[in-house]
Amino acid sequence: MGAKGLSTNGNRVRGPDELSIAKNLEVNAKEVSTDGNKECNEKRIKEVMKQFEGEIQQLPPPYSAVKVDGVRSYKAARRGVELELKARDVKIKRIEFTRLTDTGFEMQITCSHGTYIRSLAYDIGCELGTGAHLGKLIRTRVGEYTLDQAIDLETFISKINSRQFVPPVNDGEICKGLQWK
Repeated sequence: MGAKGLSTNGNRVRGPDELSIAKNLEVNAKEVSTDGNKECNEKRIKEVMKQFEGEIQQLPPPYSAVKVDGVRSYKAARRGVELELKARDVKIKRIEFTRLTDTGFEMQITCSHGTYIRSLAYDIGCELGTGAHLGKLIRTRVGEYTLDQAIDLETFISKINSRQFVPPVNDGEICKGLQWK
């Protein structure tokens, strides 16, 4: 397993993600070209994205919940303390270019637990030589649960307040672990 995907900062969820490609963006001068001459077209984006498919290593972002010597990384980062975070193996099961937009492009990703999609966006931007960040992120599935099974926040709060069960998700099956005692 190579170090492809290893980044030094950023954050990381799966789903259709809109990456904003910023020409001349100086994210990390050592990794990102700022000369404005990098061509960023659909073909090039697809080539770069393909490099991240499969097993890769990722560094958790500084503002993650990962613990180092019992201290949450985000707590240390807020205090200005840098912790040495260790790379983790993650799997990008599928990464698919969806379309170009006015500000970047969209993609869909299926990945393993623990993958940081915002960091993946950062890594793709570094590889493109343009810099990149997420402009929009939609989690379309968590385990066996999909977005079409979700309810809006207002309905959820109403059901909690009236002490009702969460609506059935699979042919009458109640969400596991969400029953009132």
